[in-house]
Amino acid sequence: MTKTFNKIIEMKLFLTLGSRKLYFKGFSSYYYYFFNLFASPT
Repeated sequence: MTKTFNKIIEMKLFLTLGSRKLYFKGFSSYYYYFFNLFASPT
Protein backbone atom coordinates (compact mmCIF):
# COMPACT_ATOMS: atom_id res chain seq x y z
CA MET A 1 0.00 0.00 0.00
CA THR A 2 2.67 2.51 0.95
CA LYS A 3 4.83 1.46 -1.98
CA THR A 4 2.11 2.23 -4.50
CA PHE A 5 1.30 5.43 -2.67
CA ASN A 6 4.92 6.54 -2.90
CA LYS A 7 4.91 5.63 -6.58
CA ILE A 8 1.84 7.80 -7.14
CA ILE A 9 3.44 10.72 -5.32
CA GLU A 10 6.61 10.21 -7.34
CA MET A 11 4.64 10.28 -10.58
CA LYS A 12 2.70 13.34 -9.48
CA LEU A 13 5.90 15.17 -8.62
CA PHE A 14 7.52 14.12 -11.88
CA LEU A 15 4.52 15.28 -13.88
CA THR A 16 4.41 18.60 -12.07
CA LEU A 17 8.10 19.24 -12.60
CA GLY A 18 7.91 18.12 -16.21
CA SER A 19 4.91 20.30 -16.99
CA ARG A 20 6.57 23.25 -15.30
CA LYS A 21 9.68 22.77 -17.42
CA LEU A 22 7.54 22.45 -20.53
CA TYR A 23 5.54 25.54 -19.59
CA PHE A 24 8.70 27.55 -19.03
CA LYS A 25 10.12 26.37 -22.35
CA GLY A 26 6.93 27.31 -24.15
CA PHE A 27 6.75 30.66 -22.40
CA SER A 28 10.36 31.54 -23.25
CA SER A 29 9.89 30.57 -26.90
CA TYR A 30 6.67 32.61 -26.99
CA TYR A 31 8.49 35.59 -25.52
CA TYR A 32 11.33 35.13 -27.99
CA TYR A 33 8.85 35.03 -30.86
CA PHE A 34 7.21 38.26 -29.77
CA PHE A 35 10.57 39.91 -29.22
CA ASN A 36 11.59 39.03 -32.78
CA LEU A 37 8.21 40.18 -34.03
CA PHE A 38 8.60 43.63 -32.49
CA ALA A 39 12.34 43.90 -33.10
CA SER A 40 12.14 43.19 -36.82
CA PRO A 41 11.32 46.32 -38.83
CA THR A 42 8.50 45.20 -41.11
